[in-house]
Amino acid sequence: MLIVLSVSVAMYGAMTAQVRSVDEQVLMKRAQRVADILQTSSDIAFWLPHEVSEDLEGPRQVFMRVIDRRGVVVNETPLMAGAAPADLFPSAAVASDARPITFANAHGRQFRGLSLRVRAAGLPSGEATVQTAVDVSVDELLLGRFRAMLLSVVAPALLACALVAAVIAATLLAPLRRMAREAETLGGDAVGARLSAYGAGDEVSDVGRAFNGALERLQRAHEALRRYADNVAHEIRTPLNRMLLKAEIAAREPRTAEQYREVIEEQARECGELARLVQRLLFLARAENAPTLPERAMLDVEGELGVLRNYFESSATDAGISIVVECQAMTPHAFADRLLFQQAIGNLVTNAIAHARAGGVVRVVARPVSSGVEVAVIDTGSGIAAADIPHVFDRFYRSNPRQSNEGVGLGLAIAKSILDLHGGSIALKSGVGEGTTVVTLWPSV
Repeated sequence: MLIVLSVSVAMYGAMTAQVRSVDEQVLMKRAQRVADILQTSSDIAFWLPHEVSEDLEGPRQVFMRVIDRRGVVVNETPLMAGAAPADLFPSAAVASDARPITFANAHGRQFRGLSLRVRAAGLPSGEATVQTAVDVSVDELLLGRFRAMLLSVVAPALLACALVAAVIAATLLAPLRRMAREAETLGGDAVGARLSAYGAGDEVSDVGRAFNGALERLQRAHEALRRYADNVAHEIRTPLNRMLLKAEIAAREPRTAEQYREVIEEQARECGELARLVQRLLFLARAENAPTLPERAMLDVEGELGVLRNYFESSATDAGISIVVECQAMTPHAFADRLLFQQAIGNLVTNAIAHARAGGVVRVVARPVSSGVEVAVIDTGSGIAAADIPHVFDRFYRSNPRQSNEGVGLGLAIAKSILDLHGGSIALKSGVGEGTTVVTLWPSV
């Protein structure tokens, strides 16, 4: 539609410019012919009246007037005084500077006029002004017919363009409308449903693929949430069942005060385990929804690892395991939250002690790297199978769920969340019978 309109406007502009160019050529040519006559001293009285009245008849009327230097009209086309008065013409100028103008008389008749100052050797004053005007009513008639022709072509073309555009739009949008209807039918129980983009163009197919990708991510999140809820229910159910069973046994028959104290102490320990589980779950939830650390500071990595070694040394000794802390020279400080740093490395050390064999060693190695400090926890345990490694950072994941001494499977998940909060990273390398190495990277800025 824009092309049709642009071409039509350009054609009309070209036609208008051409008509005006023809008028200007006629005006200049007739004025020069009168100027040539005025240059001769003989026969002016014969040729001048003939020249100024030559084009009086016909559809395109040309009016001419000769005024001498004193302002006296030497000759003019009959009826020109009423049709094109002298005061409507532009100021006289030489041929190189003369510019025609369009004007209208008192009756609204349109003219294109030119005033040319010429030398007139045949006149006593030696100089004259030649006023030439052409009736542009023929031009307006021609341009009017041209506008009508353009309208007869442009109007159907624009209507055809609109109809074709409507058909194209309807064809291209039909798959999108179908996808919208399918999307409206999706409910909370349709996590496995996908939109069909059959017959759609590239753009609509891209929208369908993006939407289906979002549905796939929602499905994975839904399944993960379901597994997470199942795991939480399982982990909480076990201590609750133990507490309920012990309470029922204690309530069956009278007991001594010492026996009741033992039951209460056992219940308190179970409650403590539940409280710690809830605290870990709350930490993971807050880590995902509040990715800012209020108390980050420069930490002395070597000093913090020494504190952790002293804390775990007694439990490691009881398990027959030794803890070794190694810090390479020029180990820089880490920019981290002190309590979260200790919790992350502490979780890794706890896992290492739990899986190391008696007589084994747990090494905590810190060394500087280009982007910060790398802290690795290395144990000499039985290692992790290759099939389990991709899942070790999942919540509640345990390679052998039947072993109760492995905890609830949140230690590595919490450590990863802490590293994510700091903009660091965590990676695990292991093999069956080869021990496990967990490498953490803490930024120094």
